[in-house]
Amino acid sequence: MTSRIWFSESRYLTEETGVVVRQVACHASLHHPPFFFVDCFDDAMRHLVFISHRTGTPQIFVEDQTRHELIQLTEKDGIAEWSLDLLCRRSIGVPSLTARWAQ
Repeated sequence: MTSRIWFSESRYLTEETGVVVRQVACHASLHHPPFFFVDCFDDAMRHLVFISHRTGTPQIFVEDQTRHELIQLTEKDGIAEWSLDLLCRRSIGVPSLTARWAQ
């Protein structure tokens, strides 16, 4: 699959407390981190890794921290979305619900 680039959806929200929060994705679908024990950033802090259901199935996305573009890395069925591993921050281990690990 060739990576698909989605335009930035980044926006800033200010709560009543005055705290500024940046929202990465605003598509009306589920978005979540890869796994609660795994850091969502690469070592250089250039990419934020997350799972999005915007295509109808869970897929792996990264947000480029410079341009805030969303980059879709996968387009496959059966990703075990809560079990990703950022394998030393150089690649992403993608366990499948139907097959062995794929990278």
